[in-house]
Amino acid sequence: MSGGFTTHPLWRKFQGRPIWVLSLSDTEHRLRDARALICLRDFLPHPKSGQCTYVWVTLDDNNRLLSQLPSGIPPNAGVVILGRPALFGSEVDELMKRCRPSLFYEFASDDPSNASKYRTILRHATVPSHASNDFVCPSFAEQRRANAKELQDYGIVASGWADNHPIMLLAGTSSVGTWGCVEYATRYPEPFDTCWQENIQGVIKASVTNTYQAFETVHVEVSEMNGIKLSHNSFFYI
Repeated sequence: MSGGFTTHPLWRKFQGRPIWVLSLSDTEHRLRDARALICLRDFLPHPKSGQCTYVWVTLDDNNRLLSQLPSGIPPNAGVVILGRPALFGSEVDELMKRCRPSLFYEFASDDPSNASKYRTILRHATVPSHASNDFVCPSFAEQRRANAKELQDYGIVASGWADNHPIMLLAGTSSVGTWGCVEYATRYPEPFDTCWQENIQGVIKASVTNTYQAFETVHVEVSEMNGIKLSHNSFFYI
């Protein structure tokens, strides 16, 4: 069975609301996140419908904010965050702190003292999981030096509520993980998939062919969802 935004169960709470999509507009993210943003725009209502507003936040070369989020997000708007929340400034950071259910995961790079763990997703102690390992991914440079056939990345997919705002967080430790998060959240779920639930959160692993040219496809595996480790749910997107 296939379907789009209006029939996708994970996006039910976004129906009939204005939707604000937040992404980063510095040169690095604008180029690298292009595939994720294109995928999301193809899935959500057409911009001409007036339902979706796309907002870009600009960073300098040191990931410092050069522009702020514009005011005026409607109090009932659904908010889609495309990228690591800490990069968007205090307003988005506070929004995520109010998100319920509370987030099970965070990016190690949110803490400046964890610069060496840039590609790591930390699992909170409260996660209902039997495993205790964090999600650590080598840098693309390290993976290329190892002659890996594929470049891999992790990303967080989380859906919940902050006040009256439906929230969808789609964020990788790099653009590959962000693209994988979008693809996972917008493909129509199979029977018994966790995406049939209203609120989900978990970690996906995204893989692309090891090439210096533009990535054409992404392969997505669910590593953990709602505190349950998985090893078989994989999807291939073009």
